[in-house]
Amino acid sequence: MLIVIPRPDGASCGLADHARVIAAEASRRGIPAHVCPWPQPWLPSPNTPVLLEFTPLAYSRVALPWRLLLRVLLRRLRGGRVVTYFHELPFTNGNTWKRQVAVLLQQFFCILFAGLSHQAVVNQQDGVRWLSWLRPQSPPLFLPSFSNVGESDHVSEPSDRPLQVVIFGSAGKRRHAHQLVAELGGYRQLFGPTVTVLDIGEPLALPSSLHEEVDILGLLPAEQVFAHLVQSRYGLFYSEPYQFSKSGVFAAYCASGVVPIISLRTHQHCDHFLSLSQITDSPDFLLRSDAVWVNCRSWYCQYSTKSCASEVIKAFNLSAVLA
Repeated sequence: MLIVIPRPDGASCGLADHARVIAAEASRRGIPAHVCPWPQPWLPSPNTPVLLEFTPLAYSRVALPWRLLLRVLLRRLRGGRVVTYFHELPFTNGNTWKRQVAVLLQQFFCILFAGLSHQAVVNQQDGVRWLSWLRPQSPPLFLPSFSNVGESDHVSEPSDRPLQVVIFGSAGKRRHAHQLVAELGGYRQLFGPTVTVLDIGEPLALPSSLHEEVDILGLLPAEQVFAHLVQSRYGLFYSEPYQFSKSGVFAAYCASGVVPIISLRTHQHCDHFLSLSQITDSPDFLLRSDAVWVNCRSWYCQYSTKSCASEVIKAFNLSAVLA
């Protein structure tokens, strides 16, 4: 199996991490797999299945990667199998006509990719319907993001963990979370005076009011990240409430037994996370931690690394090695 990513294999990014986890799981099942950064040439043999880790802007500054589309078309014409995993989908988030036209073009390209693929995979339910336009008889497969930093079948419940909050993910989203917490009075105000707060990722500048509340750990190997997660009770992540299925950070929290808290000013109720606004309005919302923990663990059991790898392998008709 060849797994195509948009940047060099050594790069630190969600798509590369996702590809490496899939490759490791495939290899464990006896399927040779390696990661190939675009635009390096793909292996010529049509018998080699290709998994394309896809998000439009990663392959083109204007999110219209026509060279990649031609490569997929050529491979399909030669009888090759391509599965496209859509990590991001373009949705209209602006009112200008230029933005709306750009999104329509980007969606059209995504529809073409889905139509040319042996199988399309999405991590957002919203994309299933319109990506099926060219191939309504073969709709995309829904597979939420899994954890890129590890997972465990047995993790402690929230009440058995120290009062520790972790903030993990990209610098921009972590910065947003810290800023919102600062506006709400700080971590000690929200979680109690004995709370420990860990920031994991590319170092960033904290709001001045949080300097004494947050320990900056910086970039860490995946196994060290997971070791900190399994010792944390809560974890902040940034996502739209209806898009948490595409968040690798949310998946990592579920995989490690961390109770996710969405860092948005939202009162929307969800069985799979708490929100900072709810905690601010009523600290009793933290009493829902155990129920959220159970829901997240049940969710992740359905969409773990092993489950995702099994579905990808099935899409390539390699069911003989699913054990």
